[in-house]
Amino acid sequence: IPANIAEGFARRRPRDKARLYNIAEGSAEELSVFVRLATALGYSDRPAYVQKLIKDTAMMARRLTDVTLGKVDY
Repeated sequence: IPANIAEGFARRRPRDKARLYNIAEGSAEELSVFVRLATALGYSDRPAYVQKLIKDTAMMARRLTDVTLGKVDY
């Protein structure tokens, strides 16, 4: 996720930036799925940490959506 954000930030063309931010957004959603799956399979015994990780990942995905749609400029 951070590598795609960094690469997108370095691109000059808005279309290239948006594509890489969109990839990072998709990766954030994948991370959320993997965290939920790992929890369901019993790989975590720290539910508060897992919930915070899911919440933070969702917030990051929303911010990436805003950047991709041009609502926020970074």
